[in-house]
Amino acid sequence: MTWKHRSFDPEHGSAHAALGEHFDNPIKIDLHSKVAERLPLHETDLSDLVFPQRLQPGLNNYPSLASLMLHVLAHAAGTMVHRGLRLIQLCDIARLSERMTGTDWQEFIDYRGRDHRLWWAAAPILLTARYFATAVPPEVITGLEPDCPRLLRDASRRRTLSDVSYSHVFIDPIPGILWSRSVSEMLRYILSRIRPGTEQLSQLSLLSRTEPWASEPQWYEQSQARRILRWVTSRPTRTETMQPLRASLGRAH
Repeated sequence: MTWKHRSFDPEHGSAHAALGEHFDNPIKIDLHSKVAERLPLHETDLSDLVFPQRLQPGLNNYPSLASLMLHVLAHAAGTMVHRGLRLIQLCDIARLSERMTGTDWQEFIDYRGRDHRLWWAAAPILLTARYFATAVPPEVITGLEPDCPRLLRDASRRRTLSDVSYSHVFIDPIPGILWSRSVSEMLRYILSRIRPGTEQLSQLSLLSRTEPWASEPQWYEQSQARRILRWVTSRPTRTETMQPLRASLGRAH
């Protein structure tokens, strides 16, 4: 169980394929009771905007296309924080944008509110616009950028998919630093990366047991002190990136 969801894994399940999908691989189910992301430390909860006002048993539709876009963008932002974005997420944003009218986009902008709740949204939208130039109306970008922290806004204008995805080969010890909204939050984030709390250590332990890539080359099973030492003395590569490469090269032989 994590701050975001409850995971249900089959007992005694083991992967039959180290690369790609396999129909005999165990299926993990993540149960989300809220729509929230940590950007990078504070939980940004959007459940009140995404969930219908009246829930019913079974499937519940999104209240509007604007609320669906909010959910898709929030998930993209959450993965950008730790450099885990996927191209399909940008494709989803672009495809959904094609269905939205000016009224839908105005509803989306109105979600900002007086407390600037969409301060994070410009980052995934700017990246989408880099690859799908006509996907997002220019006035939407113009309306969202002022709320975005300056460092994050400037970086988002330059970054490519490779910068914020698993294609970023080397481990970044502070990948979400630009998402901090103040100097004090930056310092707290850096401290959390140096000295992770019980919850973070528990999640690392869960990754090392459940993800097929996490045990190669046993990065997540090391102590935090050993990980920091490797950060300082070398440029360790990301297991999420290297394990598929090793698996595909091994299969080629």
